Amino acid sequence: MGNIEVEGANCLVTGGSGFIGRHLVNRLIALGARVFVVDTEPYTNIRIENPVCYYGNVAAGCKFKGTYTVVFHLAAVARVLFAENNVETTVRTNVLGARYVFNQFPRTRIVFTSSREVYGEKDHAVSELSATFPKNLYGMTKLFGEQQIATLCSNHAIARLSSVYGSGDKDRVIPSWIKDARASAPLVVFGSKTLDFVYIDDVVDALIGLGFSNYIGPMNIGSGQAYTLKDVAEKIVEFTGSNSNVVEHPCRNDLEPRYNVLDIGLMQSELGINPCTDYTQLRKLCCL
Repeated sequence: MGNIEVEGANCLVTGGSGFIGRHLVNRLIALGARVFVVDTEPYTNIRIENPVCYYGNVAAGCKFKGTYTVVFHLAAVARVLFAENNVETTVRTNVLGARYVFNQFPRTRIVFTSSREVYGEKDHAVSELSATFPKNLYGMTKLFGEQQIATLCSNHAIARLSSVYGSGDKDRVIPSWIKDARASAPLVVFGSKTLDFVYIDDVVDALIGLGFSNYIGPMNIGSGQAYTLKDVAEKIVEFTGSNSNVVEHPCRNDLEPRYNVLDIGLMQSELGINPCTDYTQLRKLCCL
């Protein structure tokens, strides 16, 4: 991340109890920041002095007190299929909730986690200049969040995240497959999809880098590598030493892009981050 001065900073993290949020909060604490977490779920950490935790729901319009060096707005409905089946909750959280947060920090440095889903279906790696045309509700709400922060907050950065994986995650494809492999159950691949998987530590590096930089606007945060789901499933079977089979089924829906890979040139040049682009971290994760 270079020479970023984080020690002594007051940082607010909405959604700080989630998968990405927990990793971000822990890193900020390790770097000497004073962290304030707002989430609907309790934050579990052996250090009770830091972070300071508040129960709050951004969708309900919670009010924030105090002055912050950086605000990281992570709180969101973050799953494509859940969003499609829970439209009101998704809009209330991702659109109205984001607006409540942005309205309270018009001049504070704020980082908003958006998604690769804003680009929609593409057949090539997309840069930040690529057209945005989401094909699902989740992507639509994230794109609207981007438009809101650009209008309401003068000092903002937008992190368009690819498919994040790492320790502490659950239910998403990689942790689900690792669980299946350890149980010698089949790993089911739905459709022929190619995604950009990025390790959680690289994402945290990027979020902190954006938070303590002067960069304005959207930035792709990914590995820049194209991974087919079948290849990832086969690697998980190999790394876990499982006798599971990889079973291919037709795609269950047309809500998610079949090819979703990010051009990360801007992340590399602006933040100096060169993410993991092989299976090293996946191997370690399978051995935990």
